[in-house]
Amino acid sequence: EQVRAELEALQPDVVIVIAYGKILPPWLIRLPQYGCINVHASILPSYRGAAPIHYAILNGDSKTGVTIMHMDDGLDTGDIIDIVEIDILPGETTGQLFERIAVLGGETIVPVLTRWVNGEIVATPQDDSMATHTTKITKEMGQIDWSKPANEIANLIRGLNPAPGCYTYLDGKRLKVWFGEVVPSDTTHCLIDVHGKHVPIAISATTVPGTIVSKIAGLGVFCGDGNIILLTEVQPENKKRISAIDFINGHQIKEGIVFGDSI
Repeated sequence: EQVRAELEALQPDVVIVIAYGKILPPWLIRLPQYGCINVHASILPSYRGAAPIHYAILNGDSKTGVTIMHMDDGLDTGDIIDIVEIDILPGETTGQLFERIAVLGGETIVPVLTRWVNGEIVATPQDDSMATHTTKITKEMGQIDWSKPANEIANLIRGLNPAPGCYTYLDGKRLKVWFGEVVPSDTTHCLIDVHGKHVPIAISATTVPGTIVSKIAGLGVFCGDGNIILLTEVQPENKKRISAIDFINGHQIKEGIVFGDSI
């Protein structure tokens, strides 16, 4: 009530909302002359909700953007004032994309706000039938299921970097995984290295997902679709982040070891 009294006394012309984790009360939405304006980190109506940047990465999208929206009583359901799109860069993490979108939102809101207040923009209703929604990101989402396709795992690693991070287990201990990329392999069970050479890898008919099949430039792990993901930066339990090569050398990692559950 004290905050409401203070805001009503201010009689704001407009309220700008960015990454605020709660729905505004109706009295606040209707208080400013020009409304409450939200800077939302997706191309609405896609990815309404709490984690639009994470889910754009998790789903392997190639584009995202910033939507300037006139807020109403719903969750990211208000009319669209403006949209600016950007490409998601190959290998980009949520943290890296967050920084770019933060700058983009700041650059976009000021000129758009001026045009909005001057009556030069007519807001457009969203197509609710096209809406998608995001949920909050949890630590449990970070456990890697090696039976999944390699590209899906790579997106998970990118999407949960820097928080809460992905992880797997080795000898009952948690190993966080910070960077990984899908690497090309061929039907002769060779890994194509950075120099274009075909290097044999330890794959057989009995190889199970989660098996370390290569130590070339990192940890090459066999995934559920038969492709390999190369882990390049990891973090042993209760230790600092290190390169996968340093981890291999320091822990006597051998081909054929299988990542698994905590038990």
